[in-house]
Amino acid sequence: MSFIQYYLVFFPILILLFYSVRFFTKKLSKYIILLVSIFFLLYLDSLSFYILCILCLINYLFIKLIIKGFNKNILRSLGIIINLLPLFYYKYINSYVLIETNDTNMFLGIPLGLSFYVLQQITALFDATKKENLDKFNFINYLFFSFFFIYIISGPLTPYKKVIKQFDCIFKYKISIENITIGLSLFILGFAKKTILADPIKERIDSFYLVANSHSEVQFSIIELFYIAWGNTVEFYFSFSAFSDMAIGMALCFGIILPINFNSPLKTKTPMEYISSWHMSFMSFVREYIFQPSFILLKKLPIKNLEFKYTFAWSISVFLTFFLTGAWHAPVQTSILISIFVAIVMVSIELLKRFISLPNTFNNLANFLSRILLLFMIIITSTYFRTPDNIDIENLFFNNIYLSLPNSFSEILYFLKPYNIYFEGIFPSNKYLEIAPLLWEGRAILHIFICTIIIFLFPNTMEIFNLVDSNKYSLFKIKWQNNIKNAILIGILFTFCLLLLDNNSGFIYGQ
Repeated sequence: MSFIQYYLVFFPILILLFYSVRFFTKKLSKYIILLVSIFFLLYLDSLSFYILCILCLINYLFIKLIIKGFNKNILRSLGIIINLLPLFYYKYINSYVLIETNDTNMFLGIPLGLSFYVLQQITALFDATKKENLDKFNFINYLFFSFFFIYIISGPLTPYKKVIKQFDCIFKYKISIENITIGLSLFILGFAKKTILADPIKERIDSFYLVANSHSEVQFSIIELFYIAWGNTVEFYFSFSAFSDMAIGMALCFGIILPINFNSPLKTKTPMEYISSWHMSFMSFVREYIFQPSFILLKKLPIKNLEFKYTFAWSISVFLTFFLTGAWHAPVQTSILISIFVAIVMVSIELLKRFISLPNTFNNLANFLSRILLLFMIIITSTYFRTPDNIDIENLFFNNIYLSLPNSFSEILYFLKPYNIYFEGIFPSNKYLEIAPLLWEGRAILHIFICTIIIFLFPNTMEIFNLVDSNKYSLFKIKWQNNIKNAILIGILFTFCLLLLDNNSGFIYGQ
């Protein structure tokens, strides 16, 4: 399903269907959304549909047995193993066969949404059996939680306890008009982030990769390499933020509040802050269902020195958490190594804080250097994650780098040529392109500069819509208000996005 089909056709039709049916019978609207969600996944990926159906039946049986008094620890442990089996197979066994045999026919790909709904099913094993949730547990609610189309494919990762109490409310009581207007406005702003901010950068970077792949002799200038490195970070930032905004906005149109997934991570000062601000729903899952249980278990080790025991337990739990985080994100060695490296940095910083106290005069300098190092780490990891497998990153960034300036400077600064400074334009690799990207040289530089200003000086959309309290710095204070003026502005923005939208734009999680 394409981006246009999903967000601009399927979603509006379903909203109209939902409110039309709800006008006559609230209860029936629940079953309509459930059936549409089920057939939606079946249409997109039948394999993923069958896997989720099997997991749902197994987990429902285990949950009912736990409620009836059977040993919950054994059933939960067995349930976790069963739920992780398809994820392990498709991310590791199947992709290993592809790498070893080089036979594309043997690689089926990772079923759509598998990484998300497997973890959500695990939360149900824990949360559905808690006393405060027992009265809400029934087969229909459980199916609705498992198949709800908004988060089933792309997230945010939604624990059972976060939404189960909302399901009955939205089909029994009137949905707030304010939630609907905020939801649509948030959806359009997310849509604008993708089409206006993220897509032009992606198109320009893809043109660089196309040149690197088709012309092995090409040499990129420092400006081009900087654009690739920083552009990957900015594009990833706005793409991730855009799809999170759209998902949360769509859910608000149905009266459901999903977990916040994104809170200005590039404004953070420490690795711990960054991790807590990026993919927040996943990190919340990791903290509650991996880090805390492992930390509690390790604290029981027979170590007499309490301070050492707690430090050891915390450190090992951090390493375990980030190892599993890297393994979840991508079935490649690079992803796991990056996660372990981040864990080493985090543990080292916390240990240094605990055992070394710096004078006050060095605190500001230490904070500044910490922020620069963190930003550098983010750029490196984003570049590795976003660069295609057929591109040699090391060769791309360290193969005879030179500085290129606009042609108009050639007569004035001719004496710089002996120092490997040439006058071939801002992006010299343009000469290899048959079709020019949407943004050409100067416009591309101006565009990414504006995007950078938005990242560091403006509040994020969650802050603008009062969905999250943030103490991160913003030069401009903006708060959303439901009024005619903003409605007109949102309408103009949406129209502009439609004009810029590429008809071939793919559904990101189906690529």
